[in-house]
This record gives sequence, C-alpha cells and structure tokens, in this order.
Amino acid sequence: MRLLTYTAANLLVSLFTWQSVQAAPQSNPTAREVTAAVPQVRTIDSQEKEEERLSRIAQDNEQPIELRIQAVVALGQYSGPNAFISVARASRSPHAELKLAAIEAVRFWSVKARWDVVSPLVNDNNERVQVAAGNVLVSLWGELNINQQAYLQPAVDQYVAALKKIATDFQSQLALANVYRYQQQTEQAELAYKALIEQFPEEGESYLQLGELYRKDSAKVQEVAILKQGILVNPQAGHLHYALGLTYYRQKESEQAQRQIQLAIDNAPSNGRYPYTLAVMLKSAEPAQAIKLFQKAYDNAGSPQYLYALCESYVEQGHEVQARQCIGKLKQVAPDNIVKQLTDKL
Repeated sequence: MRLLTYTAANLLVSLFTWQSVQAAPQSNPTAREVTAAVPQVRTIDSQEKEEERLSRIAQDNEQPIELRIQAVVALGQYSGPNAFISVARASRSPHAELKLAAIEAVRFWSVKARWDVVSPLVNDNNERVQVAAGNVLVSLWGELNINQQAYLQPAVDQYVAALKKIATDFQSQLALANVYRYQQQTEQAELAYKALIEQFPEEGESYLQLGELYRKDSAKVQEVAILKQGILVNPQAGHLHYALGLTYYRQKESEQAQRQIQLAIDNAPSNGRYPYTLAVMLKSAEPAQAIKLFQKAYDNAGSPQYLYALCESYVEQGHEVQARQCIGKLKQVAPDNIVKQLTDKL
C-alpha cells in the first residue's frame, strides 16, 4: 500500500471530501461473502511479499475458485503492479465470480483505474456482471465524458432495474437514491432521500447523502439543517458530527467545526480519521494538542499517513528525540524518499 505524502493537497482531500461506503447490495451471493480485511501496518517489504502472494493465488488456475476470489478482492487494498495485473486478469476471466471479485476489488481505486478495469464488463454476457459494473461505475458519472456516459447507461439501467426489484429495504432504496444523485437528477434524489428519512429516521446515511446533495448544489443552509436534523435523531452518530464539522469548516466557521469534530471523536473513540482531521485543523494554533491527536489517530488506525503527520509535527515543534524515534518507525513502512523529506528538516 502506498503512503500518502502529507501535503496541502492531502489535507484538502481529508477536509473537503467526506465519503461513505456506497450502501448497495451485491448482485452476487458469492461476491457478497468475500470480504477483505484492511491489511495491518506492515513494513514495505512485507507489504510487497503479501501482494505477491495474493497475486499468485489469484492467477493460479489450480487453486480453488473460492480462494482465488478472496485473493482478488484482497488485492484491492494494494496499489502495486502485481495487484493491478492480477485484478485486471480476473476481470477478463471466463468465470463470472472472478469478474465480480475484480469489480469489487477496484471499488475505491482511482477513476481511471476503475474505468480501465470495469468498463469492458459493461457489455458482459452475464447479467450479474453487468449489474455489478453499473453499480461500481455509476459513482464516476460526473467524471465521465458524454460518450462514456452513453456507453455506461445500459449497465446503469440494469443496476437500477435490479434495485427496483428489491427496493423495499433501506440499503437498496438508498442505493437507488444515490444513482439519482450521481446522475445529477437532483429533484428525484432529494425526494428519494427525504422518503428514506421519513421511513427510516434512525439511519444516518440518508442524512449524510442528502447533505452531500445539498453541498454539490451549493445549498449551504439546507446542508447544515439536514445534518443537524440527523444529529437530533442520532446524537451519538460520530459520522454525522464529522460531516457537520467539515461543513462548518468549508463555511469558515472554525470553532463550530472543531466542536463537531470533537463530538465525532467522543462518539467514535476508535476512529482514526476524526482525530487526524481535528489535528490538521489545530496544527497551527495548538501544535501540542495536534501532536496528541495525530498520535491518537495513528494508534487507532495504524495508517502510515497518520504516522508521517505525527513525525512531521515533532520535527516542526523541535522535539528532536521524539522525531527521531517516530522516523525510526516510519522507515519501516514508508519509501526512502518520503522519510528523507523529514530527516532533511532535522
């Protein structure tokens, strides 16, 4: 897995993008059963070895299909050439189950990588594969050109039709509302989210997605109002406090933003992203508190990105002993050029 360099661009991603895992039912029972745990923090060498091991399993025709499926999905957590090649080959497999695993593996890859791997499956002769392709690619709608959208539309139609067949539960109704939002059908999406809130008031995801719809539509007042409404119903929902905190931050209401992010931390103490985000907000004004929060973020999530932020804060605050100890840990999980960015500052 790559270490994300701690730069202004990364901070913008952290602070201005709040994404939730798309709550859409899988079209294939086999794929639904395949889950890939996020890898524990490993050294670069061990990461590469694990990626290579999974790649061998994924491409080995002698292995049971269930193991190959699990390996393909797990490779979605990696970003090396072995992972990309293995997932791409799985997407061209004659086995529908491997194609479905490849689609799931790339769900959170970059726009280009997702399109490159999944777009050929839009016209697959297996309906489950078409539906899954529509599921994973429709969230890219706003990034696609007119020709790509026209090419993708039949698979999206298949996905929508599949959802409507089972659209009595919360997850499938939410997924359908998300499709409307992705395709900029704003009024239809708003009505769908509001219907979900009325029917399932304790499900926080509806408030989040409606808030995102308002954000994209620059409806700042409505965005704040719907997130507050969600918090009234779900006062312990850390993700709603977090979303409201980012909304306030975008609106340059720093104190309100920090208060909401702290509430997110209080209600979800094991989350890593929340203390990391608050640390970024406080880094200039309260550097000592930011260090504590970066430490908490790293302790909770074990992310190399959070470790880099912690080490950088030690360096910037002149804590040389702690900085060297921190960099010693960073060397085990980060490329040399990333580590050098910090050691050059000591």
